[in-house]
Amino acid sequence: MQVLIQETPTELAHASDRRCASPGACIWPPQWHKHISTSTFGPCMRSLDACSSQTGGMDRDLLKMKALDVWPSSLVATTAQLADLGLSTAFLAAAVRNNVLVRIRRGAYIPLDVWRDSLPDQRDLFRIQAHLLAARHGGTYSHVTAARLHGLHTWGVSSEVHVTLDFSWTRSSQSRDTLAHTLKLDPDQVTWIEGPGGNLFPVTTLERTVVDCARTLNLHQAAVIGDHALHRGASLTGMRELVHAHAGKRGIKKAGRVLSLLDGRSESPGETRTRLLLGTFGIPMPEPQFRVSTRHGDHRLDFAWKDIMLALEFDGRIKYFDYGPTDQVLLEERKRENALTEIHWNFCRVYWPDFSDPEGLKARLINAMKLASARTAALQQAR
Repeated sequence: MQVLIQETPTELAHASDRRCASPGACIWPPQWHKHISTSTFGPCMRSLDACSSQTGGMDRDLLKMKALDVWPSSLVATTAQLADLGLSTAFLAAAVRNNVLVRIRRGAYIPLDVWRDSLPDQRDLFRIQAHLLAARHGGTYSHVTAARLHGLHTWGVSSEVHVTLDFSWTRSSQSRDTLAHTLKLDPDQVTWIEGPGGNLFPVTTLERTVVDCARTLNLHQAAVIGDHALHRGASLTGMRELVHAHAGKRGIKKAGRVLSLLDGRSESPGETRTRLLLGTFGIPMPEPQFRVSTRHGDHRLDFAWKDIMLALEFDGRIKYFDYGPTDQVLLEERKRENALTEIHWNFCRVYWPDFSDPEGLKARLINAMKLASARTAALQQAR
């Protein structure tokens, strides 16, 4: 199909700007609106195919412009969808070779700039969307994939798409990016979620998802998912019933142990992992999400030993960057700590690298507990 270019070089250089002139109408990242180079084809009126034959193949700017003209708002698109929009398989192959598009899986594509600017969690959701659109299966998204679709926290898990089928998997249902599980799910263990691209996804329920993850992941990975599910309102009783109903199945004892360690009060993967480590240190366990009143208002501490007035705070970067502009959030955190210090609270902080050196963290924490205990005792004597 020929697409005629009728603009002069000056007009063509601003074509992408005109396409998004109405506020809020454009879904593309800024990189897709850079001026198109006109040096390749000069001031003429000719088709993209004609330009391609002169240059020995469409250059990247032309490929990008043609894709931008028609790309759907869902961001992930299938070969069939794009063929209907005038983009042939040969065009898609050229766009991948020239770093305009990324082939997420067979039959599913996304603009490179969108993929490159996406966080790892967003890329995982794009992979799931691509699987729904391009794969042929009659299963239910489960395990870590269901956790992602439910919007649960994940930590350290792989990007494969998990699908549970009630029949043995075949070559058409199993591929390099897919892990198929064979199990006949009860209807009440399946729900539907509106996910990436506005598509409806069949997924296991929160309770079923946690149990599946607890059976197959390591303790910290499973607990991060389980804690967040409880925080979101999942039923611990329902999870225990599932474990009981599957007694004797592979990994079910491990799942029972994971459930016994869950706590829905944790608000981040870092807090979950900190709590699990504390449980191995042989020290009294602190109270999570402990509320303290100060002259600047009430504040919550991640963990607190209230008898010795020691607060343990997980200081992961995500804790700050998720909740507002960095400078503002850091200022508020400083004001919060100052207010708590005024009423004699002591602090010890946990950072992501500490999880790789638990013995070092244990020694530092025990020292902080001794100092806090001595300061609290001296304060009580002074009163």
